[in-house]
Amino acid sequence: MNTHIIILYISAALFLFGCGAHSHDHEKENDAEYHDHEKETEAEVHSHADEIVLTPAQAKEANIKTETVEPRTFAETLKVSGQILPSLSDEQTITASANGIVSFTSNLASGSSVTQGQTLITISSDDLEQGSAPLKAKAEYEAALSEYNRLRPLADQQIVSQRQLEDARLRLESAKAAYQGMATSLSPQGVKVSAPIGGYVKDINVSQGDYVSTGTPLLTVTQARRLTLRADLPASAYNILSHVSTAHFITSYSDTVYSLNDLGGTLLSKAKSLSDGSPYLPVTFSFDNRGDILPGAYVDVWLIAQPRKDIITVPTSALTESQGLYYVYLQVKGEEHCFTKCEVRIGMSDGKRVEITKGLSKGEKVVVQGTMQVKLAGASSAIPEGHSHSH
Repeated sequence: MNTHIIILYISAALFLFGCGAHSHDHEKENDAEYHDHEKETEAEVHSHADEIVLTPAQAKEANIKTETVEPRTFAETLKVSGQILPSLSDEQTITASANGIVSFTSNLASGSSVTQGQTLITISSDDLEQGSAPLKAKAEYEAALSEYNRLRPLADQQIVSQRQLEDARLRLESAKAAYQGMATSLSPQGVKVSAPIGGYVKDINVSQGDYVSTGTPLLTVTQARRLTLRADLPASAYNILSHVSTAHFITSYSDTVYSLNDLGGTLLSKAKSLSDGSPYLPVTFSFDNRGDILPGAYVDVWLIAQPRKDIITVPTSALTESQGLYYVYLQVKGEEHCFTKCEVRIGMSDGKRVEITKGLSKGEKVVVQGTMQVKLAGASSAIPEGHSHSH
């Protein structure tokens, strides 16, 4: 009886030990399987950590566009400073045609629009000690006419000489010209000063109530149909001067980069020597004013010289900069809304495109629109839930 009980205890102990060992082995298998899955997940996250993924909604809102990298012809360029100037053939300075006091007919200011023949100023001499210039001209003409009519019959009777008659005739012609020239511009307020061309007021040299004499510059009217671009080339870059043919420029008040080729631009002159102690050689171009380009504005200019072949470039909109380093964003092959950040080295720029000397290869797709949106998405380092890769 006791032997039977002992055998049962031994059997139970063996059964329990076997179950415990099996349970421990199973836990080891589950733990190993968990760690393997964890390592696999970490590897996947690490492999895609440098990728930036946008949702379709984000990509649509950013209006992202890409450009395939292709070597192209790209000119040698040099960035310099410059200024927009009015074309001399499109502006006129108006001068006083009489002595007197200036009175503006309207509230003129720089930039005011005027039409050809519009009266801008009147000059009155009524209150001056020397009297009204128009009245004096009229009186002089009438006196000269009376004198000539008096001498003519006397000359026929040889009472006066032909020389006296000729002097009287010359005096009459001079007085007549002065009077008629002034009579066409007379008004009750004084001598009218009109715009010789239509355009806008560039400069005003006098103020209300100023006294002026004949020939005094009053104001300048410009049509600004053609403008002049003056670029200041440093003397140290003289070797590029002979190759300069056109230019791009950008104003301080706009993000638009203008191309002279698009504005009917022509090269006017290249300075061959320095003048007045200046360290710059001016290069001038003429172009059509087809936009809101303000004469007198200072600009950044990219002088375009000789072309170079097989140069990799991207639009300036494709570049971002951080701590002195430049980057572009590449579209991952086969992934419409997936991008990677790529460091590049840049070379010359013409204001519209930038040369890439290192970092890009032919055939890669570069983000050229919506670059900042991709950059901001990259800063969040977030991959949308449910995104999968099949590389």
